[in-house]
Amino acid sequence: MQNIVDYIEWRGDLTFADHPFNLVDNVILSVFSYLDFSTIVPEVGEQSSITVRQLYAGRYPETTSEIKRKKSLSPIPDRFFKALADSERFGQLAICNYRELYDEKKSVQFAAVQIALSDQEVYLAYRGTDQTLIGWREDFYMSFQAVESQYEAVRYLEETMRPGISYRLGGHSKGGNLAVYAAMMCKDALKEGILNVYSNDGPGLSEELMHSEKYALIEKKIVQIAPEFCVIGLLFSQSEDYVIVKSSQKGIMQHDALSWGVMRDQLDFAEHFQEECLSLSNTLDVWLEGVGPAERKRFTDRFFDTLESGGAKGLDEIATKGINGFESILNDMIRADKGSKKLAGNFFKTAVSGFLLDQLMEQIKTRESIKGMFFIFIGLLLTRFPADVLVFFGVTLTITLLIMTVFRLYHYLITRLYPEKYKKSESIRNLLIDLLVLILFSGALFHQKLLFNSLDLTLAVFFFIYGYLIFRSSRFEKVGKIRTFQVIRALVMIGIGLIVLFSRRDLTVIFVMIAGGLLIVEGLVVIVRGIIKSWQSKR
Repeated sequence: MQNIVDYIEWRGDLTFADHPFNLVDNVILSVFSYLDFSTIVPEVGEQSSITVRQLYAGRYPETTSEIKRKKSLSPIPDRFFKALADSERFGQLAICNYRELYDEKKSVQFAAVQIALSDQEVYLAYRGTDQTLIGWREDFYMSFQAVESQYEAVRYLEETMRPGISYRLGGHSKGGNLAVYAAMMCKDALKEGILNVYSNDGPGLSEELMHSEKYALIEKKIVQIAPEFCVIGLLFSQSEDYVIVKSSQKGIMQHDALSWGVMRDQLDFAEHFQEECLSLSNTLDVWLEGVGPAERKRFTDRFFDTLESGGAKGLDEIATKGINGFESILNDMIRADKGSKKLAGNFFKTAVSGFLLDQLMEQIKTRESIKGMFFIFIGLLLTRFPADVLVFFGVTLTITLLIMTVFRLYHYLITRLYPEKYKKSESIRNLLIDLLVLILFSGALFHQKLLFNSLDLTLAVFFFIYGYLIFRSSRFEKVGKIRTFQVIRALVMIGIGLIVLFSRRDLTVIFVMIAGGLLIVEGLVVIVRGIIKSWQSKR
């Protein structure tokens, strides 16, 4: 799947005068805002600018290493920055009015920058959440109150907008939320200068704000873009109007805009969201509906205080603080108040009863799962009641074969009596085989030893046939390791069949229990393989 970097390399020779601004350009500039502009891009109030090409020359490779360390949640590849700088479309764009705020005491993580597309048009990009815990704490606050970054987004817009210039506001993740909030809450006179507002997988606003008059004034200008597996973009969302895009990533990693698909000069659109993310979104909504603002704040503060108790300042540091860091986190969780523990417990309870249950029910409906559960059921019966099941199975099998043999003999007799009506008749060889089966299994009904001998043969044949079917299916596996695993399974089944066939007859019950255990394992394997194939097919 081609992405925004490929687009830059394909269409980078066309300036904005040659080819108008589009949704892909919006995604590119929202990702661009994650770069480190400090000390080189002119800040608000400075009457100067710098081009993308000059920024690359002045900050590379220091900028990219800083990106990977702190700025971006998903590392931005060097190829992206270099492609921007080398292209005619983006390389000469002027960058100015950079502002970045980071305050642990106020829990604020904010950054914004402006990119001039022409003398009359500017793209104003709000940076999304980075790896800092302060940034994520602020994101959680957004679920129950307005946050400092939103206020700052409005101040920044009102300070930097100039008359006679048209503005496109946009951002990725939290940056998309800030763009919508700023456009909504800024002075009404400035709204006329806003062409569009792009929220690239950004969380929504509260229901109260969505139904306000301020939101109504800009609603038609908002463009909401989200990947097929959308989690962040559906948070607090009251809208159903989304531009859905395909992604090369799986699950929540589709939040990374660098994974979004591009086709020539437009996004690679999808028809609808994946059902898994809708189930997860519903789970979060149900949980949040039962949690008031005070509880959310207490839980958020406790949660992030716990993470920071290990000494970490960012998500990337949590896993690198060693045993002492995790020990502090665990100790703090143990000391948490009952309300925080209950709130966390309610979330997991909701997740299990909602999202996970939905996924389980979906998988239960598949043919592989039904087959696997049938194997497990029969396996449990064989291991729990081996002797009883053995007798029941033997008698049932014997009676079934006897009935089939009687019908075959009846058919043979009819074809002989009325040859003009039934031109095709059974051969003498088949007749002799049927008579032999009739004698053997009639005797098995009244002779226990003969019954168990016939069961040994039947069990052996079962393992032979099932082993053959597994071996035959292994030819269609594309992955070498999976193919080898299937061949081993087939050989195990055939080997057990040989053991059953040539072992002592008094071990039949034991083999029935072994067969039951194998059926349980086989059922689990079938279910797991079915789930994996189902998930792969949906991605």
